[in-house]
Amino acid sequence: MHRRRHGHRHRHRTRLTRPVTTALTFDPELAYPSYDRPFLESWNGRFEAVFVALHPFFRMPDVDPVKDGYFTTPFATSTVGKDAFEEAERERGPKTTEFLKRGTGGTRLLASIGYPEDGWETAQRITWAEVADQSGLGSREEVGTALLALIGALREPHPEKVAALVRYCEQTRTFPPAEGRFEELHLRPFLDLLGRAGSSAVLFQEEFDNEPVLSLTFAEAADRPWRGSLYSPDKSVLIVVDWDSYFTLVAGNRELLEPWIRDHAVDGFFADETTTHHWWAGPANLN
Repeated sequence: MHRRRHGHRHRHRTRLTRPVTTALTFDPELAYPSYDRPFLESWNGRFEAVFVALHPFFRMPDVDPVKDGYFTTPFATSTVGKDAFEEAERERGPKTTEFLKRGTGGTRLLASIGYPEDGWETAQRITWAEVADQSGLGSREEVGTALLALIGALREPHPEKVAALVRYCEQTRTFPPAEGRFEELHLRPFLDLLGRAGSSAVLFQEEFDNEPVLSLTFAEAADRPWRGSLYSPDKSVLIVVDWDSYFTLVAGNRELLEPWIRDHAVDGFFADETTTHHWWAGPANLN
């Protein structure tokens, strides 16, 4: 049986409680890069290659994310999805619903996504190319646009694209990815990459400079740091994710990255000289 882990579009992870080394200070050169600067020009050109790792869609046997209440949204197209959202709103209660309406410009919560607490070894990852093809969205760029519109991160609501994405998830019992965090299905491959780079520890810094850098053992890092930067002590490998992003940047030597991508079947693409944060669309679409 799968235990439910509830969550909303920005759900916090439990902070680490084990003793960790905090002798390092925040390194701005290893934070998420400027939105309008090509990734390959970022971090003072430290890294030869940057891989854009797309956060995975996935399925679990005998789990229906909509029917079982993991994925609720007012954009639901099925009767089951609409009923699940209305039930979720009733469970939140009038005070929470009113707060959400004020926080979203008078609308209801746009999406609530929770994941099972266990059963991850059975998860089947779905590529963005497959989602694009089977949903009718047509490209990974359009999938990215639909995901961002689903959580209200764009100026334009793109209702047809959101409906296509939600309909696909409903009909195929597919979990959509989460944004702005190290994904459950990515974390162990990320730690493996750091191990392949010869790291004896994992350095983690949050997105802002008011928190110390943590030097973690691999076991401690498996407790899933939430959002920020993971990197090797020699700073030869960097893994960083930004708020509201459905992708994580993995930077390092291409000779190291290519076999790692192949071995773990990580969905994504290598950045070229023009690839920026807005690879999926123009900056004018952002709020």
